[in-house]
Amino acid sequence: MVRAHRVLAVDDSVGVLTLIGTYLQGSEFVFAGSARDGKSAVDKYSKLKPDIVLLDIVMPEQGGPETLQQILAIDPTATVAMISSLAGDDVVNECARLGARSYLKKPFTKDGLLALLRKLVGAQ
Repeated sequence: MVRAHRVLAVDDSVGVLTLIGTYLQGSEFVFAGSARDGKSAVDKYSKLKPDIVLLDIVMPEQGGPETLQQILAIDPTATVAMISSLAGDDVVNECARLGARSYLKKPFTKDGLLALLRKLVGAQ
């Protein structure tokens, strides 16, 4: 049996978190947990040790770029993909420079999300 890849989803929108959880059902990915802000995301990452983090770029208090840096400080091999509907190319490029493996623009489809996740696990 193939081991399911564990996904931590981080977004300030409950709707987006619910959608990600729904999209992962029946796939080779499992919803390991969620966080609604950057500080909680870092704590959850430390506890859950997921295979992939889907990290919103724009969140109140602590945004994605800072959260990305903190996760990578804990685990330099972490696989983090940024997600956002608002971020411009400069922020996306900055996240890539900081170590994000990919980017997915919201709104995304189930097929788009699963394709991104499959690409990420294939690249590990």
